[in-house]
Amino acid sequence: MFRWSLSYGGKLVVKIMKPLDSESIRKALTSARDGGFRSIKLRAGDSVFQATLSEEALSWGDTWSEGEEISAGPTVEAVCSPVVGYVKWLPDIVKVGTEVKNGQTIGEVLALGISNEIVVNCTGKIVKVNVEDGAPVEFGKNLLEVEV
Repeated sequence: MFRWSLSYGGKLVVKIMKPLDSESIRKALTSARDGGFRSIKLRAGDSVFQATLSEEALSWGDTWSEGEEISAGPTVEAVCSPVVGYVKWLPDIVKVGTEVKNGQTIGEVLALGISNEIVVNCTGKIVKVNVEDGAPVEFGKNLLEVEV
């Protein structure tokens, strides 16, 4: 389980809700690279892992100082598809700026005539909708993002 904190200047701070292991580090590095970040810092309890993902970051001076406290921006949680199927959003709920609550149903994924609820796993405000109503999705696809 990741809790992402995005900061300005191409840095990504990730607070991991489980101990740092090679799989968590691999997933975080892949996400940071795909997201276009130049640097990443992972924290899990007292463990810290940091990396520079491009030479460009070094030339811009975006390195991490020892003991540097980073003022992270808002934390963003992803709401992912529970199954393969087609997304059906609840009207007037799924749009940027809407406040949602932990456990709230915001839509469904239809698969072989079976409805699978899309449930928000945090409380916050929708900041990005990645999938349109009626679009096909894969299992685990990031459907939308909530700022907590």
